[in-house]
Amino acid sequence: MKRNNSLLKFFLLSTDEFVGSFIQSRNGSGAFFISSLAYPGKVIYVQYGYDDNETAIIIYPPKKDDNENQQFFLRSP
Repeated sequence: MKRNNSLLKFFLLSTDEFVGSFIQSRNGSGAFFISSLAYPGKVIYVQYGYDDNETAIIIYPPKKDDNENQQFFLRSP
Protein backbone atom coordinates (compact mmCIF):
# COMPACT_ATOMS: atom_id res chain seq x y z
CA MET A 1 0.00 0.00 0.00
CA LYS A 2 1.42 3.38 -1.00
CA ARG A 3 1.52 6.10 1.66
CA ASN A 4 0.27 9.54 0.75
CA ASN A 5 2.73 11.78 2.59
CA SER A 6 0.65 14.90 1.93
CA LEU A 7 -1.93 13.49 4.36
CA LEU A 8 0.60 13.04 7.15
CA LYS A 9 0.56 16.67 8.27
CA PHE A 10 -0.71 16.25 11.82
CA PHE A 11 -0.33 13.33 14.21
CA LEU A 12 -2.08 12.92 17.54
CA LEU A 13 0.34 11.35 19.98
CA SER A 14 -2.17 10.67 22.75
CA THR A 15 -5.48 8.94 22.26
CA ASP A 16 -6.42 9.47 25.92
CA GLU A 17 -8.12 12.78 25.12
CA PHE A 18 -11.43 13.39 23.36
CA VAL A 19 -10.32 14.21 19.83
CA GLY A 20 -13.36 14.19 17.58
CA SER A 21 -17.07 14.05 17.01
CA PHE A 22 -18.99 11.48 14.98
CA ILE A 23 -20.73 12.61 11.78
CA GLN A 24 -23.03 10.18 10.00
CA SER A 25 -22.09 9.44 6.41
CA ARG A 26 -24.72 10.42 3.86
CA ASN A 27 -24.38 7.14 1.93
CA GLY A 28 -27.08 5.36 3.97
CA SER A 29 -24.74 2.64 5.30
CA GLY A 30 -25.05 3.72 8.94
CA ALA A 31 -21.31 4.44 9.07
CA PHE A 32 -19.75 7.52 10.65
CA PHE A 33 -16.61 9.48 9.99
CA ILE A 34 -14.86 11.40 12.76
CA SER A 35 -14.48 15.17 12.63
CA SER A 36 -11.50 16.61 14.53
CA LEU A 37 -12.20 18.97 17.42
CA ALA A 38 -8.56 20.10 17.66
CA TYR A 39 -8.44 21.00 13.95
CA PRO A 40 -11.92 22.16 12.87
CA GLY A 41 -12.83 21.27 9.31
CA LYS A 42 -10.52 18.22 9.31
CA VAL A 43 -11.35 14.52 9.67
CA ILE A 44 -9.59 11.71 11.51
CA TYR A 45 -8.02 8.76 9.74
CA VAL A 46 -6.57 5.65 11.41
CA GLN A 47 -3.42 4.87 9.43
CA TYR A 48 -3.98 1.86 7.15
CA GLY A 49 -7.12 1.00 9.16
CA TYR A 50 -5.01 -0.91 11.69
CA ASP A 51 -6.34 -1.58 15.19
CA ASP A 52 -2.99 -1.89 17.02
CA ASN A 53 -2.42 0.34 20.06
CA GLU A 54 0.55 2.08 18.40
CA THR A 55 -1.25 2.94 15.13
CA ALA A 56 -0.94 6.58 14.04
CA ILE A 57 -4.01 8.79 13.97
CA ILE A 58 -3.84 11.28 11.10
CA ILE A 59 -5.83 14.48 10.58
CA TYR A 60 -6.50 15.69 7.04
CA PRO A 61 -8.99 17.77 5.02
CA PRO A 62 -12.20 15.81 4.30
CA LYS A 63 -12.90 14.46 0.84
CA LYS A 64 -15.90 15.98 -0.95
CA ASP A 65 -17.62 12.59 -1.13
CA ASP A 66 -18.25 11.03 2.30
CA ASN A 67 -17.52 7.58 0.85
CA GLU A 68 -13.88 8.60 0.36
CA ASN A 69 -13.39 9.46 4.05
CA GLN A 70 -12.48 6.61 6.39
CA GLN A 71 -15.70 5.34 7.95
CA PHE A 72 -16.47 3.67 11.26
CA PHE A 73 -19.36 1.71 12.71
CA LEU A 74 -20.37 2.11 16.36
CA ARG A 75 -20.96 -1.20 18.09
CA SER A 76 -21.78 -2.05 21.67
CA PRO A 77 -20.34 -5.15 23.35
